[in-house]
Amino acid sequence: MTLDEITLLSREGGWQAAHVEFDPLSLEWVVDLADQQGQRVALTDAKGARVGFADERLAEAALADYLDCPILLSHQQRRYD
Repeated sequence: MTLDEITLLSREGGWQAAHVEFDPLSLEWVVDLADQQGQRVALTDAKGARVGFADERLAEAALADYLDCPILLSHQQRRYD
C-alpha cells in the first residue's frame, strides 16, 4: 500500500498502529500498518515493492506527517546512539 493510500485511509481513522521493524533479508527498516481489525499491510512504492529505510528514525520521520496513529518501533536490532 502506497503512502498516498495510507494517508487517505488514515484520514478516515483506518489505522490502529504503524510497526517499524528491521528486515534481516533486505537489511533495512520496513513499515507495516495494522488496521482496526489487526490485519497488517506493508508500506510499498507505486510498483508494489516494499519501501525500506536506512534506520528506524528515518522511517518514523517519514510517517509522522502522514499518520494519525501510534508509530511503534521494534527494539530488536535498534541502534542506540
